[in-house]
Amino acid sequence: MRLHKTCQGFALFIAWFNGICATVCGLLMALSAVAELPLSWNVLMPVSILNPLPIPTFMKEGFLWAGVALVIVNRVPNICAVVERLRKKEKSFCFWGLVAGCALVLWTTFELAFIPNVISVAYLVLGIAQLYSNLLLRRDAASVVD
Repeated sequence: MRLHKTCQGFALFIAWFNGICATVCGLLMALSAVAELPLSWNVLMPVSILNPLPIPTFMKEGFLWAGVALVIVNRVPNICAVVERLRKKEKSFCFWGLVAGCALVLWTTFELAFIPNVISVAYLVLGIAQLYSNLLLRRDAASVVD
């Protein structure tokens, strides 16, 4: 029971954390590509960091597509997980947590293959932890009916 509560708390924290970070960073990235902002993503890192990625050239011209992808791939499943947790739908919460964890692991693995960096390693570890905690919760929730 204690492990279940710990996993539940951790999974909820990670869903909130990743959902908020993906929203803020993704929108800042996308907006920095189309408007002058007081704190622009372009100041934090050069757009040339995207050059090694095997994606179409137009997606490397600014952070617009990277920001949109971050919001869709990381924010959406995490926010869905949070909403399902608030609705007390344990199986749906676990499902969306697993989707979010898988997306984060795939995203960071892809990124690390072409752009090795410490932040992606940290998010890879968070993605693995999110997957593991939701797998444990899913096992415990197998007998719960949503």
